[in-house]
Amino acid sequence: MRRTFVVSAGVRSARDFDVFAAAAARLRRHGRVEMNVANLSGRDFSEVPAGGSPWHEYAAYGVGLHKFYPHPKLAQFVDAEFVARNRRLLRSCVKVLRAHKLGACFQLHEPHFLPEAFFQAHPHLRGPRVDHPRRSRAEAYAMCLDHPEGREILSAMAADLARDVPDLGTMHVLTNDAGSGFCWCEYLYPGPNGPAGCRGVGVGERVAAFVAALRDGTGKGNLDVVIAGNFTAAENHAVRPHLDDHVFWSRQPERTIRIGTVADNPVRGVIDPVGILAALQGWRRPEIRKVFLGFGTNYRRGHELPEAASMVIDIVDAFCRRPAYGLLNRLEFLRGLCARWAGEGYADELLEAFVALREALTLKQQTLGKMNANNAGVSMRMINRPLVAMPEKLAPDEEDYFLPYVFNVRPDQARSDYLDRHGSRPPLGIMGDPGPNPSIGNVDRCRGMFERVADALAAVPGRGRPAGVLRRMALSLRIHSCIMRSVNNFHVVQTVRDHCAEKLTGQPVAPPKRRSMTGDPDLLLLHERMRDELDNTARLVDILAAGGLGQLALAPTADLEDTFLLGPDLPSQLTRKMAIMRRHWLDASRHLAPPMK
Repeated sequence: MRRTFVVSAGVRSARDFDVFAAAAARLRRHGRVEMNVANLSGRDFSEVPAGGSPWHEYAAYGVGLHKFYPHPKLAQFVDAEFVARNRRLLRSCVKVLRAHKLGACFQLHEPHFLPEAFFQAHPHLRGPRVDHPRRSRAEAYAMCLDHPEGREILSAMAADLARDVPDLGTMHVLTNDAGSGFCWCEYLYPGPNGPAGCRGVGVGERVAAFVAALRDGTGKGNLDVVIAGNFTAAENHAVRPHLDDHVFWSRQPERTIRIGTVADNPVRGVIDPVGILAALQGWRRPEIRKVFLGFGTNYRRGHELPEAASMVIDIVDAFCRRPAYGLLNRLEFLRGLCARWAGEGYADELLEAFVALREALTLKQQTLGKMNANNAGVSMRMINRPLVAMPEKLAPDEEDYFLPYVFNVRPDQARSDYLDRHGSRPPLGIMGDPGPNPSIGNVDRCRGMFERVADALAAVPGRGRPAGVLRRMALSLRIHSCIMRSVNNFHVVQTVRDHCAEKLTGQPVAPPKRRSMTGDPDLLLLHERMRDELDNTARLVDILAAGGLGQLALAPTADLEDTFLLGPDLPSQLTRKMAIMRRHWLDASRHLAPPMK
């Protein structure tokens, strides 16, 4: 059976879309190629309530059909200018697809939350609450699709889409997450909820009716529908009997392959050939129908560097031409690519670097889990917020450039708990070194692995495009190393703050007059980690100045900076971070005794 490659990148212009489409077109010899045309022209400002809301900002780039083709009952409640820009971009992208002889995919979040004014006008269509109650300052509701009128509205919007995108082959749906959700599903953030009238509808029937509504609207009875999102094991079991061969359920990995670059906002430009070739081992299985290639950054904020995406496509293209199965064969295959990229004389060194990179990425995941660059570095703002012993002493003008962007609805928690991740403290993986220093185990080892791989990539010879991509990838890995170092430093300081909470929140005290080689050991540890973070930030500034800034996904303008998107003035923010840290260096010395030698 002929496979379909589905390629996605979060672009904002037809010009950028054309760059990715031209690269994706190289895969046409191996199967049908579809590009995702569900690209918003920008952030949906209308969705964020007055005063801000972290969860709404998180979901502000999510795609719903109403952002392109609002039903007449919806149109008066959405931003018409925003809709017009989105539709113009989509139509321009469709022209690009025709030029490259590619099909189309539409990736969306449905049932997407809608404006409250719509439900005030049509209260019978109010479906489930879908926002995260601990991360939101206002409720958000999706439309009830168990109601026949709700399904009619969905079908009508899908019909409008199909008229503009006649070669639509796949609709990829994310649900029960990121601004969308079905009535009464267990994984809805506030808990299962919805109107009483549809409470008894089975989840299998609900999903089947949703798929049917999309197909009825598009007029494509065999439209491929990919459904990803959050469902319990019981819900998955209940849904499976209702699926046909053209529905791809997220819990059916045996039918799909998913690859791409190593997307961890804000760092771009990292490829993992060993991991890609491991994923492609499923190519020989006849049940594999779709290969997804993802080149977008987290939460649709932007796109991967085109040259890095092109190298991933090169790997897939080469593999499909001459598949290599089994560990030895795929390592020999990768060595051949290394010789092509860096020359025969450097092929072995480059191969070893890629093998080490896979080990480092695995160890990073085991060690830090969700405390990755996107979460810890950006949404917790460890990259650019000052690491001080007593953040409560920061003046308003010292925290105004980072605190509003920390993902927590409670500013006091965002300010005082460095380890708060979106209102919780997640467990870290391999953590808790023995002894008085509560550093995260294996972080330094993992950072060393990243740095050694970066050294090897920086030494890649040649002037061609692949060699340049690999040398710039070295900068990306060094940035990752800096972020991991920050996570470790913030973890230690917060652990000490927790341990010394009574002293640090009490009145300043004069230290005892007796001699002490160490004073309060907690103060020494605080200053040790603050100094390490100061040095780490200075190193990050140097890396960005040496070309690393181009490896980052940043907001194009200051007004587009948000919880998951760093601002364009990041270097100056890092300089500001260091200045604030120096200004508050002695805060804890008024509560914890320094040495007296």
